[in-house]
Amino acid sequence: MAPVDLQPLPVVVSPREFESASGFILRAARSNGMRTSGIHAALGLPARRTLGRSEIPLLAGLTQASPSWFEWRMPDIVWRDGYRELRLFGQAWNADWSLRRSRQQMCHECLRSEGLSQYVWDLTLYCACPDHGILLQDHCGHCGQSLQVNRPSWDVCNCRHYLVTVGSRPPAASQEVLDWCRWISHALNPAEHPSPHLPRPLANFLSGMSVDGASRILLAFAGGTRVLSSTRQHAVQPWLPTAAIAEIVHQGMRQLTAFTQTNSQSSALPVVGVEDILRMAALGHTEVDRARAAWVLRRLKGHRAPLRRHRDLDVQPDLFSDLETA
Repeated sequence: MAPVDLQPLPVVVSPREFESASGFILRAARSNGMRTSGIHAALGLPARRTLGRSEIPLLAGLTQASPSWFEWRMPDIVWRDGYRELRLFGQAWNADWSLRRSRQQMCHECLRSEGLSQYVWDLTLYCACPDHGILLQDHCGHCGQSLQVNRPSWDVCNCRHYLVTVGSRPPAASQEVLDWCRWISHALNPAEHPSPHLPRPLANFLSGMSVDGASRILLAFAGGTRVLSSTRQHAVQPWLPTAAIAEIVHQGMRQLTAFTQTNSQSSALPVVGVEDILRMAALGHTEVDRARAAWVLRRLKGHRAPLRRHRDLDVQPDLFSDLETA
């Protein structure tokens, strides 16, 4: 079906550098007295269809935002070595669990002061706000339902109750969780976000890694990527709760920190976690990711990196110099 109206929206709002694509579309719709379904209607699309990269030229014309602004924030699915991966935020990601998709999360303190949704909130493992020290909110406190993209406003649930209320405050996040979220922000935008103060061995280990690669190793130390599906199955909510993600991140950070600080060659790393790291040593998105995975395997008793990785270690010792001397 052809778009009904490709003229710019009557009220044009400017996107912000740290804003998410879905949050900007919601804000643009709200400024024009409509829901996001109104944006879909203007583009001639079904109300429940997820807006993707194919709609970027139309979205840019409708909102007057730059196409490149949308492109950086909207995932592009590609195939590599027989696996699906996402290209998003200038990096490559696992296509299965990296993004939250239609169920959103937010920091109500940030929304109260800025009225904007941040792009890092789209990431599954970004579960807390470093600025306010609290876990992100993933549901309405009144009806208990998840935060949907197509809601009346950034601060209003589909049940018509306000998501941001005076006096309400989500649980505090642990220091490990806050450090992890600070590291993600720095890795995606080092010019705007300083590097967090991490123990030197851990900081050396994470240095240069992609967010996806670091996330995979973090999950390996928390029980492997399958811990996500297991937690989802046992959750009361029909989705993977942000609070449960925070517990996984907390556990993974504690275990990974201890692993990088000790000189012991043994580890209680779960078998499924070892399998994930073996896979990453061979198929990680970047050379640094593969090298870090191989370094972990070298320190585990009874596990060895694939032969191809041992050859890479012989010709690229610089990837390990900081780790071995930390």
